[in-house]
Amino acid sequence: MMAGMGRIFTYENSPANAQFPDPKKAFRKVLADDRKLKLMAQVGLESNGSDGEIQLSSTRSFLQTEWRIGLSDRNGYESENPSDLQWRNQFLMPYLGWDIRSRTVGQAEEKSVFGQANTKDNRQVFCLGVQYVLPFFVVADTRIDHTGKFRIQLRREDLALTRRMRLNFMLNTDREYQLGGRYILTKYLAASAHYDSDMKFGAGLTLNY
Repeated sequence: MMAGMGRIFTYENSPANAQFPDPKKAFRKVLADDRKLKLMAQVGLESNGSDGEIQLSSTRSFLQTEWRIGLSDRNGYESENPSDLQWRNQFLMPYLGWDIRSRTVGQAEEKSVFGQANTKDNRQVFCLGVQYVLPFFVVADTRIDHTGKFRIQLRREDLALTRRMRLNFMLNTDREYQLGGRYILTKYLAASAHYDSDMKFGAGLTLNY
């Protein structure tokens, strides 16, 4: 609120505001509030493993990591790390990041909807992408990695069904999908459950900060 709701109005030939004897210094304080970094985290601890995200962000930049860690070698782990340290606006956000995955499913090679090999069992790639906020706060994420693999993903977090019930979903062109829900118990704790196309069903608790 300190940064996003602030507005400064000036009028031609208006007298100086006595509450601000040094206008330049006061304006630097406004900019400092706008650029201040904020930390948020959401950590799920469920029966099939842990999934969550940590984000450090200001109004114009952010650094984020997401992870999914299974309780077995079959489920393995994956981590996606998009980051934008220079520019974004209300709806459009270009980013750089990487995608690391490892698991021992050993299935036959899968194909994305574009016919490209889907390296879910072993993936270590850098990505260039752009996210755009669609109506109803659905985030469309289009990216290409350094090997030429292309992916489109749709995602919605924190869809309010009731005062305490929240729904989230994700699907992409790698034929991955996820559907989950949370029931808010306290400011920092929620009961949660979700189904993931790779890690299957899990239920437990989600910590929020």
